[in-house]
Amino acid sequence: MFSRLFSKASHLPKRGAHHGHHHDAAVAGSGGGDGAVTVEEPGRGDSTPAARGSPGAQDKDRENQALVGEGGLKSEQLHPRVVGHEGIPATASILAFEATQSVLAVASLDGRIKLFGAPGIEVLLQSPLRAPCKYLEFMNYGRQLVNVTTQNDIEVWNLGKLEVASSVKWEHDITAIAVLQGTNYMYVGDDVGTVSVLQLDESSNELIKLPYCIPAYVTLGGLVKSGSHCAPSVVGILPQLNAAFSRLVIAYGNGLLVLWDLNETKVLAIRGGIESQRKRLAGHEQNSDRRRTSTEKSGDSGSKSEVEDEDDEEREICSICWACQNGSVVAAGYVDGDVLLWTIPSPANEGGSSDLTESNLPFISGAPLRKIDLAPGKSMKMPVILLKWCASGKGGKDPKDLTGQLFVYGGSDLNATPALTALSLHGEVSEKLKQLELPLQGPFADAVTLSRPGGTLSTRVAGILVLTSPGLLHMYDGAGIVARFFSSPEESVNQAFLQTLPWETPFKDAVVSQLFMVSTDSLTAKVLLQLSSGNKYPLPTLGFGTKWPITGGIENTSSNANMKQRLLLVTGRNRGGIQVWDAFTPPMKLLCIVNSQTTKSLSPVSAIALCERSGLLAYGDQEGKVFIFKLSTEAQEVPCKIISDTSGCIGEPVNCAAGYQCIAELRTHQAAITSITISSDSGRLAVGDKNGMISILDPANLSLLFSGCWPGYSSCIARLRFSTTLVQEENAVDSSASADPNSGEPKSSANAITVLYAVNEEATVAVMNGSNGDFIGPGPKQPVTPSQALCLDLVDVSTTAPSVEGTAGQESSTQSSDAHHRSSCIFLGTRDWIQIVSISSQGIGNSVREVKLERPCCWASTFETSNHAFGAVLVYQSGHLEIRSLPDLRILVETTFAQCLGWEIEPSHAIFSSANARITAINEGRELVHLSVLAEDTDLSMPDSLPRIFDKDLGAAAAAAMKYTTSLPRKKPAASQGLLGVIKSTLEPENAVHPADQLSKLFSSQPFTAPVNQPSDLSVKTDSLGIDVDLEIDDILIDLGEMGVSSSPSASGEPSTNKIVLHRVTETTPPKGKEVMSEETTRSQLFGDDGKPRQRTTDEIKARYGYAPKAVDATNAAAMARDKLMERGEKLQSLNDKTEEMTLGAENFASLAEQLAKKYEKRKWWEF
Repeated sequence: MFSRLFSKASHLPKRGAHHGHHHDAAVAGSGGGDGAVTVEEPGRGDSTPAARGSPGAQDKDRENQALVGEGGLKSEQLHPRVVGHEGIPATASILAFEATQSVLAVASLDGRIKLFGAPGIEVLLQSPLRAPCKYLEFMNYGRQLVNVTTQNDIEVWNLGKLEVASSVKWEHDITAIAVLQGTNYMYVGDDVGTVSVLQLDESSNELIKLPYCIPAYVTLGGLVKSGSHCAPSVVGILPQLNAAFSRLVIAYGNGLLVLWDLNETKVLAIRGGIESQRKRLAGHEQNSDRRRTSTEKSGDSGSKSEVEDEDDEEREICSICWACQNGSVVAAGYVDGDVLLWTIPSPANEGGSSDLTESNLPFISGAPLRKIDLAPGKSMKMPVILLKWCASGKGGKDPKDLTGQLFVYGGSDLNATPALTALSLHGEVSEKLKQLELPLQGPFADAVTLSRPGGTLSTRVAGILVLTSPGLLHMYDGAGIVARFFSSPEESVNQAFLQTLPWETPFKDAVVSQLFMVSTDSLTAKVLLQLSSGNKYPLPTLGFGTKWPITGGIENTSSNANMKQRLLLVTGRNRGGIQVWDAFTPPMKLLCIVNSQTTKSLSPVSAIALCERSGLLAYGDQEGKVFIFKLSTEAQEVPCKIISDTSGCIGEPVNCAAGYQCIAELRTHQAAITSITISSDSGRLAVGDKNGMISILDPANLSLLFSGCWPGYSSCIARLRFSTTLVQEENAVDSSASADPNSGEPKSSANAITVLYAVNEEATVAVMNGSNGDFIGPGPKQPVTPSQALCLDLVDVSTTAPSVEGTAGQESSTQSSDAHHRSSCIFLGTRDWIQIVSISSQGIGNSVREVKLERPCCWASTFETSNHAFGAVLVYQSGHLEIRSLPDLRILVETTFAQCLGWEIEPSHAIFSSANARITAINEGRELVHLSVLAEDTDLSMPDSLPRIFDKDLGAAAAAAMKYTTSLPRKKPAASQGLLGVIKSTLEPENAVHPADQLSKLFSSQPFTAPVNQPSDLSVKTDSLGIDVDLEIDDILIDLGEMGVSSSPSASGEPSTNKIVLHRVTETTPPKGKEVMSEETTRSQLFGDDGKPRQRTTDEIKARYGYAPKAVDATNAAAMARDKLMERGEKLQSLNDKTEEMTLGAENFASLAEQLAKKYEKRKWWEF
């Protein structure tokens, strides 16, 4: 299966055989080895001779192959994992903003939650559930974050410790959630119409479901019965502003809005619905025990022309939000595309009275305050997916006045281009609303309003942040929108103020990247860290001068102490220039931006090289230009030398700031630069381009040593690598005396020369003299099977030699199996195969190990451990990742990016770079992932190494302010109200704001029984005492006249009728506060006896069989009816038993059907 990848090259002249120009140079050596190799990888395919030669050559190959021992890398040393993340997840779907901490949370469809503070402060939370997020809300002023998944798991994150505090699985489909800020309580609404209360116990880190719940059969009495399968789902929960701890608005899927009082456990108002719903609700209300005050109204108010019931169909609510700052107006968006504003009773204001209390507003109303139609005359409109309201900072002193802006997504024509619509609610109800279309940059996902630091409900927001797919954020300036609404026709508002400010990642336009591991004591690290000390990320400024509102988080500086190494990431930009980042601890910190001072080139960068020792930096672009920089701590005038094929000229001095200063520009290439490398001693710099041209420079003198192409080759140069080789006096290279590239001076009695290894895109390898460009050896070696070259690295591997036994007839001797050997070789990785090639004095040696890959590879790199063991990382186009040991190429770890990262990534679209087992991957310019493959590497993703997102001081200040506000005593009525006003306020119920301290006692009680859905209405329902309370038995009418029973006066002296009606019992649970009658009491009242066995008289026995006398009292007739009733009950019981058997038989199928139905019934057609 495996064939030899390199064939013997045609003999070429030792020097001057390729086209190019060079100065005086010496040839290191000549000749080449002819050894071939036999390759076999256990379990990964068949083995064939790697070279098609004579049998004697193949026997020699097998002998060489047998001498390749195991590498020093072990599987227990490896642990590929994520250690950092930058940017916005590509699958971002939901936003949440915490105004106290000024922190933004972005949840994704793959279970990730990204937290953003001030620029440069980012934290990634990876949920162990790995399920898409459905709801996301902050809790306790940013101390916790609540994440509800599509699998109905409720997960609470502790942002102080950056860990999951608690998680619970909900039994029903969660359709709404609301957090009571400043407390550990939250409301959860589900698809069975119940609103439950959860508490986070911080001492035990548990989510506790409290007894308090609000079932739909209580709030929608008359429409929903207890235990009914037809209860509408809860689609929205809004704690009422200014009364968050005592009232909440519940929105149901059938179009009804209910205002609920927590303390009085009753409905205060009902809004919306169709006429038939309102009639049934009103009828139930009149029959209930609810007491109305003399001033309370029950009819509709407002103009009924605003909304008409069309075909008596329910209007399903999609979204709701408050549309005022005092909790008196709710905006509701519907499936049919309409937006309705509803007036909700609010608590009495500080003056002691209000026209918006429940005593002055109708209990049930179907007339909205205002109807908003964004597409008049259109029959097919988008559902209103999102509603967000914010104050405008103008007007609104009267609570009845509508103010602010309402942001709507949806409601437009289905054929129109989707946009986010901003509506100004200022003005009279009869006036047409002003609206502004905010264009989107992609498919809409979510939007959130961003409050100013220290802002309140009455202050204007800083802006609105819009999330579009895939993972794009754009900011609209709130001040610019307000200015556009309130500007007169004569005034012109700059259109630029309404343009979006994109939230761009710093590496958005990166087209190439390279990692470099440098010592903290090196010149490069010292200068760059000195220049960047004290530098802070500049805060963006919105179009109208508004300050950037996302400023939270505290940078962690403790993780940078006592570092012996720094990891530098250099990224080349699409518009020219490069950026240098400190990437050792996430998030990355920008150290400097490097641009050419000589030309304003905007060509994309295509290759980068950096030397740690000297601080030399070079990059090339797509136009073929190469810029060389030196590192300086002082600003100065620096002349830039222009180097061309024929000569070099020095340009005019340019004022350069401290940092990287351009000293030379190479203009010998006419094609895109594909590879740049700098020797370890900074004595040589080599450049390769797309046309196969190679240039070698002396950076010290800025002189061109060689420039030319390989004869007969014009393909792209893929990789270039320098190495220092020791050569004996007689010009013979001893491989055992090869110098360590990291060592100091070469050994005595040997001369060191710089060797350049080059590979083109077809995997043809050549060894060149780094001083004059001459070939060392016979010249380029071509593979038998050309493949796209991905990696060329020099490794000084350590192997464990296998045991070698003597042949027959000789004294057997065995070498120690743990004898270690070190040798220099080349690791060559291509798209279809990988190979280890030996290095000899005559250039490229023989292939000692080669493996054909089972799937296409897109990136490869090598690394070294602290114990000098080498390994290779292979990334495949399919998303698989392999780690192999060198030089034996054994697979030690085989995994996928999905398993390693926790989410999917397209390797073919990512930009990879690596250094010392650290890998970075820039995914389509939106997010950057840091990975480590070694278990010994410090886990920089631990909470101690990450920035702090939650500021305890800010949280404590917000909690103290809330506690002070809610504990203020309610003001007495003003004297100007007069005597009638005082009497009226005295008669009205107390509407004081209940502080959060009383919630614990309130939620610990159970005002109602949660509904239990039974599989059939024929099942016998029992209460807590075991009494059958619902047998579904029809009324039995007994005519006493037909039975010959004469009427007798009643106890009151009035004549009784000749008919007795026995009604069925239909109440499932006893009314609150009423006593439950025992079975004996019920029988005694109904039949006149206790129902116990007793001896009957002759007349009673005759009456049992139809021989009743002419005159029998009503008691005996009742006894006969009782017997018939019991017989019928037995029949019904038998029928019920059979029904239960059928129900149990179909239960499995029903449960599966219900799960499938629940999965799709809540999804609307526009969500598919």
